[in-house]
Amino acid sequence: MGLKLFFAQQEGPAKGHSEKNGYVFGAHAHEDSIRNKDKRIPKTKKMYHGAVRRWMKFVEEQKIEGYKMGPGCATPDHTLIKEFIRWYAHTARGKKSKNGRPVMTSCLNIAERLFGGFEEIMQLTIVKEDRIEVFNWIRRTLSETEGTVENVEDPDHSFTKKDFLRVIASMWQVDNPRFMPGLLKATIMLALQLYLFTGARIGAFIPPHDERHIKGLRYEVIILLC
Repeated sequence: MGLKLFFAQQEGPAKGHSEKNGYVFGAHAHEDSIRNKDKRIPKTKKMYHGAVRRWMKFVEEQKIEGYKMGPGCATPDHTLIKEFIRWYAHTARGKKSKNGRPVMTSCLNIAERLFGGFEEIMQLTIVKEDRIEVFNWIRRTLSETEGTVENVEDPDHSFTKKDFLRVIASMWQVDNPRFMPGLLKATIMLALQLYLFTGARIGAFIPPHDERHIKGLRYEVIILLC
């Protein structure tokens, strides 16, 4: 009886304790009903949003009804998605191809991001068969058969000797808006030569702006005490 009395006394003050701490039943029901809401990182979500914005521009230009930003829109079939990829190939600008259009890998990337954007923003899931069909169509028909987009692969060593000489020449011959001591320039030149032996690409030591503090060519000043 002693234990029952003890727990009965503890239950009394516990009633309403959750409400005092700010708990409200059902306050997050809508957010919690979304599956895999935070499955993707913000950087990936940003790329997905960009692909969906292109899709909305496409359907608006072509006056295709039934599609809107957000849940509740129609699910496109593989034929309409292919038409979107064709539109993207003729409207986007590419830097690697000779015809100025996006290359095959860019079309594959926009398709993959579009599928992710449909799930993330539209709450739609493109079936696996349609995804495979679109990817194979880009590789075979759009690229090899029609030649609408080119299959341009990045070289293993995109930072060439000519690029290296340009970097070195710019540090020593061109006036820099910020003063760079000669020792620092020599250190950078040595570090570049050592880093190039790894066969890294330009993006490995010139990272995107949002990753500049965690990636890229870095050095540490060590003070030696004699």
